[in-house]
Amino acid sequence: WRGDNVFTWTIPSLRKFRELGMRVLFVTNNAAKSRSQYVEKWKEIGVEVEKEEIVPASFLAAAYLKSINFNGKVFLIGAE
Repeated sequence: WRGDNVFTWTIPSLRKFRELGMRVLFVTNNAAKSRSQYVEKWKEIGVEVEKEEIVPASFLAAAYLKSINFNGKVFLIGAE
């Protein structure tokens, strides 16, 4: 999809991948929304997705810091 427009093949393709037992992940470098916000946004445009399937860069960074037992301070820089 692009923006709020879902391509005609998006939903059938996702359905087929899941029927085949394939794991589906949505990877994004946009950290403007939480995983829960992505679930809601995509639900509004007809795309059913689980929070665990969404992998924004911010989530990966936090998971990595947790995995190395980082307990320092983090300075975040972003657009808004």
